Amino acid sequence: MIDLSDPAAPRQVGVYRTPRSRQFPPRDLGVYSAHRAVAGEGLAYVAWNSDGLRVLDLTGNVPREVGFFVPPDHPDPAGALPAKAYVVGVARAAGYVVITDINSGLYVLDAPGGARAPRRRR
Repeated sequence: MIDLSDPAAPRQVGVYRTPRSRQFPPRDLGVYSAHRAVAGEGLAYVAWNSDGLRVLDLTGNVPREVGFFVPPDHPDPAGALPAKAYVVGVARAAGYVVITDINSGLYVLDAPGGARAPRRRR
């Protein structure tokens, strides 16, 4: 997290890493890094490649995970990537979070109450 209250002197005030992103190289063939994020109302929704969607509370100095959703591993239809989750896109609107996974497609998730763990819509 970067404090931009003084644009001439930005400063780092917090860091968040998933447990798997703390280890390099990873134990498996997954990619464990943030890709895209959207934020609002004190929460960040982060597409975190093989660690799926991470929901972070940004109201303190240190981001805190308050929810997540990892799609099941799925083979790459083109055969180029390992059979892992690869969440690369995220958007939110009207109480839903939408994520895209390179291998398995589009997921529409419910996030009732804002900060609770997202649930896959059936």
